[in-house]
Amino acid sequence: MTSLLKTAVILIDPMLLAIAVIYIYGFIVRLTSKTWVHQATMGFTFGIGAVLAMFTPIVFAEGIIIDMRSLLVGLSGAFFGIPGAVIAGAMGLATRFYLGGTGAASGMLGIAIAAISGPIWAYKIRGKMSKSALSYVVLGLVISSHLIAVTVLPTEMMWKLIYEIVPVLLAFNLVGAVLIGSLMSREEGLAAENIALFNAATTDPLTRLHNRRSAVAAYDAMPPPIENDHGTAMLCFDVDNFKAVNDTFGHVLGDKVLAEISTRIGKILRPSDVFSRLGGDEFLIILPSVTEEETCRIAERCRQIIAQTAIVDNGGAMSVTISIGAEWLSDRPDFLTFVARADEALYQAKKLGRNCVAFAWENTANVAQALVSKPQERIA
Repeated sequence: MTSLLKTAVILIDPMLLAIAVIYIYGFIVRLTSKTWVHQATMGFTFGIGAVLAMFTPIVFAEGIIIDMRSLLVGLSGAFFGIPGAVIAGAMGLATRFYLGGTGAASGMLGIAIAAISGPIWAYKIRGKMSKSALSYVVLGLVISSHLIAVTVLPTEMMWKLIYEIVPVLLAFNLVGAVLIGSLMSREEGLAAENIALFNAATTDPLTRLHNRRSAVAAYDAMPPPIENDHGTAMLCFDVDNFKAVNDTFGHVLGDKVLAEISTRIGKILRPSDVFSRLGGDEFLIILPSVTEEETCRIAERCRQIIAQTAIVDNGGAMSVTISIGAEWLSDRPDFLTFVARADEALYQAKKLGRNCVAFAWENTANVAQALVSKPQERIA
């Protein structure tokens, strides 16, 4: 009875560790939204669990140890994809090789099979089944395919393991997969809800750009430029005669125009640039670490990419233009002050006849003095 209790404790402890790891996952998701960080971190964490399991095993025979490492490696691959499987699997393989013994080859083969089985379930089976206990029973069975690794052991030892240990490991794999899988599914759901709430609070629903709140946060978090001739620029633009577009063609087409403009301009911006929709047809682009000349080129390119190609809808084509107000500063005032300067330049662009870029440079007493008279002459 004591021996049976000890065996149960040895096999249950890794599952309890895995449950704790799941709550670590919830914490990590709240820290960052980057999937690769989740996969790498959780792969490493499950890998630690697999390593610890091998250092507190059931010693079945000289050089042959029994533990729940393969379940942990399989779960890592099932929920954190190939990166999770590779990291946890590599840690498990290295540890089993280090421990050595008669069963080293069989143990390493079992870890490799478990590492492969997790992603197979995730990519081939999970999507075809609802998130029910049955899907996690299947996961347990798929991970249990690692038990075929006992066939590489000497025949007498193989049959002894099959009769005495394999049924117990199979049962623990099934129970562990259902329990841990259900909890993991719950954490994934909570994480998805948190991400959805965050996106709703920081993203414009139509264009998928930053909203005003997100733009302010990004601006405040920007590091200062390193180069002496670099500063920060803001481009404030809107669609020329956009009210006429809505009144003539309807708001559905108006929304399509806004979405198309955001897509086109988004493709030519740098990864570090912050593109946001402030509301209606008004947009803002924050350009960190740029020179005055680079600001001119980027602003003019944004104008051209909209003006040069008509927007097509239901076989028809409609020409749309934008007016841009640009401000570049070597220092960095508060967000509202910076936007107000760019918005004043946008007002001047409208006065110049629309479909142009107007610039309001630092220390210019009159914004109009900073404007170049002909749009086509602004960029060399």
